[in-house]
Amino acid sequence: MSQDASARGGEAIPALAPEMQKRRIPDGSQVAAGPPVPSRPKRIPADDDDVEYDVWYGGYCGRAMVGSFVACIAVTAVLIAAPWEQGIPIDSGVATALVAGLVAAVWIWQLIRWGYRVVAYQIRLTSRRLFFDRGWLYPDRLAIELASVCRAESRANLVERLLGVGRVYVYTEDPTSLRLVLPAIRQPAAIASTIAEYIASARQARVIVDRIEA
Repeated sequence: MSQDASARGGEAIPALAPEMQKRRIPDGSQVAAGPPVPSRPKRIPADDDDVEYDVWYGGYCGRAMVGSFVACIAVTAVLIAAPWEQGIPIDSGVATALVAGLVAAVWIWQLIRWGYRVVAYQIRLTSRRLFFDRGWLYPDRLAIELASVCRAESRANLVERLLGVGRVYVYTEDPTSLRLVLPAIRQPAAIASTIAEYIASARQARVIVDRIEA
């Protein structure tokens, strides 16, 4: 099928080469091949469409949560310093147990959040559709037809730019209507450009089909 992805953030896929080979997507149906696509351990199957091919697989880039890890460190420091600030004896077993429990709760929760997003968030771009699966906590898998949207753009704040991550926004034909937000994407500008390219192709194909059917 395709090679394993080297990173969960994904990499942009170059434009299609003229020499295309036949291959299969996860549901087993034969498709017209596009460029080599990195695979992911868990697949998001496409519908039975014999001309749809995979373009890019991506996911949640773990380093996007660096800010929240820094916040956890700050909370930990405050919790450890609190007994001394309140004049509680250092050898107080109750205070030590309470602080240890709170610190453990903070870090367990943070690690669960980080691990779930890195493992469960999956994004798949095909030549016709964009899928966003957020795992078992969000059973409503998001999927949109590229022909129904008009543009994709990337955004990143200062911290995200320093970390090399950002968000990709996908809009409908109504510029004020937000359709889909892809968080913590590695190289967001390149991914947004790739999505925009296939949006344009899908919309052009829809126009051609509409003229033929008219």
